Amino acid sequence: MKLKRVSVVLLMVMLITTLTGCVQFEIGLELNSDNTGKLVSSSAVNVDLVDEEDSTTNVNLVEDLDGIENVKGVKVKREPLEYQVDGDTYKGEKVEISFDNTVDFFKEAYSESGEVKLIDLGNGKMRLEVPFEEEVASESDTEDEGEDIDFDFYSMIKGFGGRIQFTIKTDYKVTKHNADKVENGVYIWDILNRIVSGNTETAFIEYENTKTSTEQSKPLVVKSFSDVSKNHWAYNDIMILFEKGIVSGVTIPNSDGVGTYAPDGTVTLSQFLAISTRLVAEPYIKSENVGEIWYTQYYNAAVESGLISKSEFSFGAMDKGISREDMAHILVKVAEKNGEILNIKDGIKNKIKDFSSISVERQDAVLKAYSNGLLVGDNMGNFNPKNVLTRAQVAAVFCRVMNFTERPVVN
Repeated sequence: MKLKRVSVVLLMVMLITTLTGCVQFEIGLELNSDNTGKLVSSSAVNVDLVDEEDSTTNVNLVEDLDGIENVKGVKVKREPLEYQVDGDTYKGEKVEISFDNTVDFFKEAYSESGEVKLIDLGNGKMRLEVPFEEEVASESDTEDEGEDIDFDFYSMIKGFGGRIQFTIKTDYKVTKHNADKVENGVYIWDILNRIVSGNTETAFIEYENTKTSTEQSKPLVVKSFSDVSKNHWAYNDIMILFEKGIVSGVTIPNSDGVGTYAPDGTVTLSQFLAISTRLVAEPYIKSENVGEIWYTQYYNAAVESGLISKSEFSFGAMDKGISREDMAHILVKVAEKNGEILNIKDGIKNKIKDFSSISVERQDAVLKAYSNGLLVGDNMGNFNPKNVLTRAQVAAVFCRVMNFTERPVVN
């Protein structure tokens, strides 16, 4: 089972196939504080402007309805749609997908593409990100090819009464969003206007993962991770940082408080800087402005506090996995910011078999990290400088640098 992404690529397929006609398209998402939800896709064409037989009125978010219907906790209902606006008749289709578990649904629908993201920000806050792109595909294009359509085309569609919008309705307490407007508790992104103006920023909403009902006000709190057993080599490190509020899981916990941590998941530069600044540069972390990417505040804090420089790490690299040698460079800065003086032991270089493969500008940091027990190599004595970090490894190194656990000694 697979869902198409909620993006202009999808929306424009229908627009282009109607050409001289006019469509109204709406994707509505409901997020309920009991972890249930609903996704509704409604598309309709003005039958007074286009030959109904030639129009496309069944373009939806769904590629494989049968597959979705077979997923546990998911129900699909589709029905014809007909209504009038200013005397014009619109006909199309409405598809409603309800689900019992929001986290599981998004994981199933977007696990491969990773385009729509449901992010656990920690401290009981969640963030949903939905990308909108100006790259669109015409009817004659192949599946993987596209072409840019002039914004005047969209202005024409708008002039004919066209509407394309994305909405979110939720009973969670929303703390941040970049919706174009909010009406009666519904957050609305006017995608057509955004296309015309050239604004293709990612839509986002952040909310507190608590129930707004006075009768059910307990937050869903993580108590354990299903993918980190007590026998896991980094269990103690992960739980120490988790209990201190430094790291969090990757999914909303179930009603029993069981979430997931993804210990083998890749760590990005943004995630590494978020942890680093929370530990030693908290005064530099400023509140995020509306429309900013979530990690902007941590990048700025890292630069202003001296943990990194913009010449070393560009903002555009924040979504990339952090290498072990870059990790060593920042980790040494974290230790020094924490008040340590890091000296290099004589002969420590000889303990690193692949030292020559470390970038020259990172060799000093690696030597300091080894000398002071912040890092160790693999079983073969290699540092593997170009490898990316896992979430389990990150927990271990931060516990060492902050002296939450005993440091290894490299003789």
